[in-house]
Amino acid sequence: MFRRLFSALALALLAASAGASSPLIPETIGLHGVTWHSRAGFCNVNPGAYGIWSNGLTVGTYRNSECSQSFYLGHTWHADTGPVRWSLTGGGVTGYRAMTITPMVLPSAGVGPFRLTYIPRLRKTGAHAFHVALEWRR
Repeated sequence: MFRRLFSALALALLAASAGASSPLIPETIGLHGVTWHSRAGFCNVNPGAYGIWSNGLTVGTYRNSECSQSFYLGHTWHADTGPVRWSLTGGGVTGYRAMTITPMVLPSAGVGPFRLTYIPRLRKTGAHAFHVALEWRR
């Protein structure tokens, strides 16, 4: 399993090098933090890290709400409006019991070093959530 995940991350880095001015260094680096869930019974501390390249490629890992490790690959679109940096990230994430790869469409807003992401509920037994991360852009 780890060999497949490592291979996927290596391929993502190669894909990033095709369209990025600095192929191995992301334009944005973030640290996942905490999550508030609309229902009890979920892990609220979700440490992890992510990178977003200038071409939109997004790669990351975190401890998910089911207390398992998740890895994700996707694309992020940005729209900066004054002090607020709006983003929409779409892709797939591993590590959840319900699906091998769970689809993700996550709107978020960044102000200063903070990014607040809305995570919609995908199943009746799930929860809506708001996640806070710290991020830095070069």
